[in-house]
Amino acid sequence: MRTRGRKYFGGQRDTPPHPRALSRRLPSGPRPWLARLSVVLSCGALLIANSRAEAQREIAFATPQIVYSQEFTYLVSVRELSSGDILTLDTGDRRVMILSRGSGRATQVGREGQGPGEYVLPAALYALRGDTSVLVDVGAERLTLLGADARLLQTIAFATWRGSEVRFQPPQFMDRQGRMYFSGTPRTSSDADGIDSVPLLRLARGSGKLDTVATLGVPVRVAGAPPGAFPATDAWAVGENGDVFVARAGSARVDVNPRGATVSLALPARRVPVAEWHRQLWLSWKNATPQMIMGIDAQGTRKVFAASARRTLRTDKDYRWPKFLPPFVGDAPLVAAPSGEVWVQVAPQNEKNPVEYAILSSRASPYSRARFPAGTRLLGFGARGLYAARATADGLQQLLYYDYPSRD
Repeated sequence: MRTRGRKYFGGQRDTPPHPRALSRRLPSGPRPWLARLSVVLSCGALLIANSRAEAQREIAFATPQIVYSQEFTYLVSVRELSSGDILTLDTGDRRVMILSRGSGRATQVGREGQGPGEYVLPAALYALRGDTSVLVDVGAERLTLLGADARLLQTIAFATWRGSEVRFQPPQFMDRQGRMYFSGTPRTSSDADGIDSVPLLRLARGSGKLDTVATLGVPVRVAGAPPGAFPATDAWAVGENGDVFVARAGSARVDVNPRGATVSLALPARRVPVAEWHRQLWLSWKNATPQMIMGIDAQGTRKVFAASARRTLRTDKDYRWPKFLPPFVGDAPLVAAPSGEVWVQVAPQNEKNPVEYAILSSRASPYSRARFPAGTRLLGFGARGLYAARATADGLQQLLYYDYPSRD
């Protein structure tokens, strides 16, 4: 199924026909032919229903409804406001922008620096209640709240976190209640690769309560060895309501709220050998990610130096390559949707169409997978659609908006 413009949005689907009941009076006694006829009619209706349901299981996002003219170096976060305007975070340019939904006009929010209304090295942007947002500034080691008008307001230092396990650490996710989520650090070893277990921690900033919400399996880092490409490590994400999603690399499933009433959702069963085009795809991801160096200038002020202009591009010799791909791939393979779904970027099988997401939900969902054109990366969701970044020919990125098809 392909979404084209706004014609499909809110569209209707046909319902499968049902065999009509036999109304004529039939002779009494055994009627095996009637049983056979009922089975044939029922199976026919079931096949029709299944074929229609199967056709509705995939969404192909081909043509976006909006392509914003503003170009970015590396988009990592989008936040749709109630007005329809969009807050964006570009870690390559280290800029927060607000884009007008109507005109597409881009306006910078704040500026680089360590004073009020400034940031050093912004890393993530999260939604709080209403139109309030929070910016994670790892360079200044603080959070900055953004008001509904996108002005930078109060700052909160990482040093104020309670609990030695997370003090001075930037949160890796936040939910709308302002709770922060952190993962532990894997061990370093001189032995062969193994799997380490690290806790996934949640901190309630007001009360200072710190609890473990999941356990993650991650590879032990081998001292002196090159990093592994496509690592078979657990990945995770947190929804706006606080649902925790953990994708298990070893068992190809996603656990929802692992420490509560856990629901496990199966990922597509695939065993994909690593081909040369997979290697090139991995290198394109890694070479597109900005490299930053933190330093202190002569005046003792923290500064961020972009290494991308003088860096050496990574090659296949810089990584250890597995024989097979893990079940999910990408720098951020899980994206949680406000509807309670989680979208998981699965191992690509087709070189011409390598961007595929499995759509998983503990509730009934009309779709099970989505496809995007090559060079597209899902960023997040709005009230009625989703946002993605697309690579341009000159190595920059554009922000795209797609309507989400009707769920009826």
